[in-house]
Amino acid sequence: MPAIANPFAMAAHKALEASALGDKAALFREGLLDLIPMATVLKDIIPQDTLLWKLDLLAQGNRLIRPLYRQARPAAPPTLPVCAA
Repeated sequence: MPAIANPFAMAAHKALEASALGDKAALFREGLLDLIPMATVLKDIIPQDTLLWKLDLLAQGNRLIRPLYRQARPAAPPTLPVCAA
C-alpha cells in the first residue's frame, strides 16, 4: 500500500530513525500531528467516506496506543552523573 494511502506509514516515517521505543512513540505522535494540516487538502482529494474511514482508523489506533505510549515514555529525563575529585 502506498504511503500516501496509509496515514500510519506517513506518520511512522520519522519514527523509523529512532532506536528507543519511547523515542519511536514520540516521533510517531509528532508525525500524526504533522498530518493534521493536510486534512484540509485531503478533503479535496479523497472521497468523504474514505476520509472518514481513515480518520476513524486513526482514532482507533490512538485509543490502542495511548496507554502503551504512557508506559514507553521515560518517567524523568536521563541524567549524567558528574563527579569532581
